[in-house]
Amino acid sequence: MFVVDDHQLVREIIAAVLGRARGIDVVGTYADGREAVQAYRALRPDVVVMDLSMPILDGAEATSQLRAIDPDARVVLLTASGPGRDVARAVAAGAHAYVSKQAEPGDLIEVIRSSSRG
Repeated sequence: MFVVDDHQLVREIIAAVLGRARGIDVVGTYADGREAVQAYRALRPDVVVMDLSMPILDGAEATSQLRAIDPDARVVLLTASGPGRDVARAVAAGAHAYVSKQAEPGDLIEVIRSSSRG
């Protein structure tokens, strides 16, 4: 799986938490959607956990590009805000789910496992 977030501390903490979860392997961390899309072409992770709001290429547009590369790409969006227009745009682009950054780690892990299963 990939973790994509423009804040290094957040990205590293999420990767560390997920890396300790049974059955989840973090194979890459990226600072923006463009980096994640480029890496996805080579690595094809099961799930991409991606921040919705990022510079360069935001989560919604990156999701759309991932789905163009691979219609089966599974994306879980992280958002600091609640459901709104940006989340709706990302889900319309093909995201499987979204999780608030205020959620418990176990909730994120369960959404990732569910997304991985399809």
